[in-house]
Amino acid sequence: MRRKPPLPPPADEAVRALGSLSHELRGPLNGIVGGLELLRDTELSAEQRRYVELISSGSEALLELAARLPELATRAPVEPPQTPPTPGIVGNRVLVAEESRVNQMIAVEQLGRLGLEADAVGSVAEMVGKLAQGKYAAVMVDCRLPDADPCLTVLTLRRAEEKGRRVRIIGVAPEDRPGERERCLAAGMDGYIAKPLRLEDLRALFALGSSTAAATPTPQAPEPEAPAVDAGQIESLRAEAPGLLERLVELFAESATKTLQEMRDALARNDRRSLAAAAHMLKGSSSNFGAHRMMEACQALEDAISTRVNRLETHLDTLVAEYRLVDRALRACTPGSSA
Repeated sequence: MRRKPPLPPPADEAVRALGSLSHELRGPLNGIVGGLELLRDTELSAEQRRYVELISSGSEALLELAARLPELATRAPVEPPQTPPTPGIVGNRVLVAEESRVNQMIAVEQLGRLGLEADAVGSVAEMVGKLAQGKYAAVMVDCRLPDADPCLTVLTLRRAEEKGRRVRIIGVAPEDRPGERERCLAAGMDGYIAKPLRLEDLRALFALGSSTAAATPTPQAPEPEAPAVDAGQIESLRAEAPGLLERLVELFAESATKTLQEMRDALARNDRRSLAAAAHMLKGSSSNFGAHRMMEACQALEDAISTRVNRLETHLDTLVAEYRLVDRALRACTPGSSA
């Protein structure tokens, strides 16, 4: 029997590293899933129960993804199923493919305000699986999801679609970066929108009679002495749903604190890829509050990593300082939040 050739050293090393990361992720995720089971047995309002199910769904999806992490080192680009989706696309069902839990919650809430049903997933692989169910009229996909290139995946999805059965695909980016819109549309996406997501932009995007236009918010260039957060965006979130702003502030504080510590750890072991991915995710999350200076600090760190600059600790220190200012401003906007 002919033996398979061994993996080359770089791939083998990547598999071991991802296996270790998978193990580390599954521990706390299992704790979250177990805690949510206990929470379900308590007295909850309908709204609270809905958020428990949202967090539970995301946690279980992350558990599944963590278990498959070692495959990512050697896997090919994500391919859609060979059989075409089944009939029955629901006209008001939207899928949100977004890595950040904060951004998922905001997008689902905003789409709900527009009368649309929305589900959220955290990876390209999950997006492809969900679309295979054939029940979504549209999908909003983060252009920078880490597990595969969404644009390349969309090209493959378009080739597999049945004639007359086109799902509207909207590219979402952390900022209106030059060339991003063109790249999305060239891949076969129907529209493009930049974060932070705003109700008026989403309303215009989904109210279009055809699926060939793109909506992009008017970019807001931060001033040299820009405040830590944008008061207009804070009030917009406060008006969207009772208690939404407070929940988002708590979730952002929890996830950002954890992410910044992970970034310290990644810097200590010179893991530039993990450091860049974390900075990118923080940039997207902070954009929801109009935290322009924090977004700039994230981008500066990403740029330093991509250009192989060595003074990464200085950039990370700047980011941490900006986060503290943002956290202080958000706490001031939500006096009921815990410190």
